[in-house]
Amino acid sequence: KRGFNARFYSYPILMRKFITTEHREKERIALMNDILDTDLLIIDDLLKGCPNSQSYRFDEFKSATTEIFWSRYDKRAPVIITTQSSYPEIAQFDSALAGRIVEACGKRNIVSYDANSRNWRIKNS
Repeated sequence: KRGFNARFYSYPILMRKFITTEHREKERIALMNDILDTDLLIIDDLLKGCPNSQSYRFDEFKSATTEIFWSRYDKRAPVIITTQSSYPEIAQFDSALAGRIVEACGKRNIVSYDANSRNWRIKNS
């Protein structure tokens, strides 16, 4: 029986991998196959480190992000994301991506937290 596999990527690192393999087709295909062949994809800190829309790198981030999400969506493969971005910030980055996230999981599976609550990463919060 085949086991279940998952891949965990930090969004900034995943984007760096995607962008640096843009002109190296074999590496890009291998990375995309890794993303598509895993049973569960986990992306931590979605949009963290993403340049603003005036940056020349913005389109590279947007293109890579949508390629990943659209490919997983078309395959009906699950993606778990964490983000400190609000829904309006994601929608400003790409409204179709924001809509796809909500459509794919429904509000019942979106877990939000209070940004002003205690942060376990800060020792004395």
